[in-house]
Amino acid sequence: MLPSPTYNLKPIERKIEKQELIHLLRRSLFGVGHKELSYFKEKTIQEILHILLKPSLPADIPLQDDPDIIDPIVPKGKTWINAPYENDDIDKYRRIALRAWWTGNIITRDFSLTEKMTLFWHNHFVTEMDVVKDSRYSYSYVALLRKHAL
Repeated sequence: MLPSPTYNLKPIERKIEKQELIHLLRRSLFGVGHKELSYFKEKTIQEILHILLKPSLPADIPLQDDPDIIDPIVPKGKTWINAPYENDDIDKYRRIALRAWWTGNIITRDFSLTEKMTLFWHNHFVTEMDVVKDSRYSYSYVALLRKHAL
């Protein structure tokens, strides 16, 4: 018969093992590579948690930067987040830009849980950008989730 596992709430005083670190980072970030492992490998669990739970800096706002899209209201290099709603065709391109902006935040993230938790809350309180059909509201929603993600 296998012994029953025992647990306690005493803080871990040692460096965590590589497999434990990989498990924690897989659960906390969007991927674990050499960069993440080398950054966290000599840290205590308290230091790791402090880094993971520190909010990310505010993200840059999405810009109209697609050279193939002509937005009659928003010139290239400017943001559309407060621009008037023109029509479904223009807003479709703004929603594409919003998805690209959000994906860019995920790809260029720091070691915070902010982006992972933003996606978690977006999946929990589901809204579909194609149903909302107004990129300004979708951006405000994602920005709100990101601000309060942790």
